[in-house]
Amino acid sequence: MSNPRQTVRLTQAQDYLFDVHFSDGVPVLQADEPPPLGQGQGPSPVQLLCAAVGNCLSASLLFAWRKYKQDPGAIGCDVTAEVGRNAEGRLRVLSMQATLTMGVPGDTLEHLERVIGSFEDYCTVTQSVKAGIPVAVSVYDAHGASPTPLKYLFPGWYAIVMGLCGLALAWHRAVPLMGDAAEAAALAVGVLAAAAFAALAVATLLRGQRHPEAWAEDRRHPVRHTFIATLPIAIILLATVAVALGLAGWPADALWAVGALSQLWVTVWVLGRWWKGNGAGGFIWASVTPALFIPIVGNVLVPLAGVPLGHAEWAAAQFGVGLLFWPVVAILIGARILHQGLWPDRLRPASFIFIAPPAVVGLSALQFGAPPLVGWALWGMAMFSLLWVGVQARAIAALPFGLPHWGLSFPLAALAALTLRLAGPGGFMANLGVLLLALASLVIAGLVLATVRGLRDGTLLVPEPVAAIQPAPAP
Repeated sequence: MSNPRQTVRLTQAQDYLFDVHFSDGVPVLQADEPPPLGQGQGPSPVQLLCAAVGNCLSASLLFAWRKYKQDPGAIGCDVTAEVGRNAEGRLRVLSMQATLTMGVPGDTLEHLERVIGSFEDYCTVTQSVKAGIPVAVSVYDAHGASPTPLKYLFPGWYAIVMGLCGLALAWHRAVPLMGDAAEAAALAVGVLAAAAFAALAVATLLRGQRHPEAWAEDRRHPVRHTFIATLPIAIILLATVAVALGLAGWPADALWAVGALSQLWVTVWVLGRWWKGNGAGGFIWASVTPALFIPIVGNVLVPLAGVPLGHAEWAAAQFGVGLLFWPVVAILIGARILHQGLWPDRLRPASFIFIAPPAVVGLSALQFGAPPLVGWALWGMAMFSLLWVGVQARAIAALPFGLPHWGLSFPLAALAALTLRLAGPGGFMANLGVLLLALASLVIAGLVLATVRGLRDGTLLVPEPVAAIQPAPAP
């Protein structure tokens, strides 16, 4: 940039319609607010921000390709801004998503990964905007293929391991009713969970090396940052499955310790963002979804393996952290619904996470030796939560499959495990437990098949769509 200081002048034409004057020779641009405030006779300020981000990104991508004497063809760019209210009820741009398309197939270009991984660094406007607003950037070639699918391996992928581990533990709880067949099923699902974790761990390390900016974006994102907790929770659950299957020893002990301490750190980090208020990276209503339960209530999982491994005191202390903030998060979610409405449709499956806190608290309380009536009370809360969120089943089934659908898996498995834990041979709870176990197994089997299909078709490792939030009326 030859001139380090850029100036524009705005003059009011009428009402909210303004003439935007640039340097000599540049046509005057008219900007207006959309109805009902303005007449929509020109782009709105939010649209101008989108245009600035998209233009700068497109020019930066072209510049990066020309450095390597490559021709990407005609570049196109779509930019979407998510507008919602902050904690004070003021409208703000909460996040942005830019999708760039190249005019040629990716396999005809040299240095593809290097260019895609570095071109954003040249974009003055976007890098400046990112300091206050999350901006997700994706690039596609002429065939609609992403040259960098690993960039979109978001932390929420570890929810797959959570669901599989939860199912393994539920099958283990069925052993008194179903015998060795249930134990074999628990072992098979547990092995599958360990394999999925190993594959995801390797992919996560590669993603961190090749796309460090994607990991930074995950940490800044108002919703996605909560899913970082799925990684330590997956580790805790793997240790729990190992202990349940009789594999207790120093490897399981070390795995549990790493998971428990990491989960505690993530909880402190997530809650620490609240101290920023409604400023950049702080608390905004759009970030309050059922996914916020994950980093908070993940702490109540610690006793499931911690008690049999001989760490009851520490497990109880961390259990208390989740127990303290579980109702806080529930109240915040209720306030968000009243203040801004429901979360986006693509996150609707996450509503099933309401089932998980009472179900897991019940299992952990019984692990501590709590009276059975405590377990029954928590089972009642979890069962009612299933009936409550279950009314959304038809709407969820109508959604295109995506990673958020894995939000169904662990809660259903946890409820099945608690039901079987309270069941006696031949009673109503035993039959209900087997029914819930079958439901969880069928749902998770369907999720596995849909995930394999999505990976094959290239529909999963793609940018998340920006949610369209309908702002609540101003008070």
